[in-house]
Amino acid sequence: MKPDTGGATSWDARMAAKASKKAFQDAMKEKQDEARAERKVEHERRAAKKTQKETNRKKDGQAQQNSEITNPKTIAKHAKMRKATKKQKALKM
Repeated sequence: MKPDTGGATSWDARMAAKASKKAFQDAMKEKQDEARAERKVEHERRAAKKTQKETNRKKDGQAQQNSEITNPKTIAKHAKMRKATKKQKALKM
């Protein structure tokens, strides 16, 4: 007869280990699902906030304000300011 070295585990021990692994995997899957749901809620909240900001901007008239300027001198001043701003940004780089 061969001596019992203890290398083989019993059926009950294997099933207990299998059950504990399954419980751990289920718990991890549940936590991942919760995190995914939280991210989805946050995404929806940000999207709603963005649409609200857009509607508020349109209500304020900021969208039309820039295109209402018809005075050529004012348009020239704005172009000059934009050119100076671009130059400053280029110098910073």
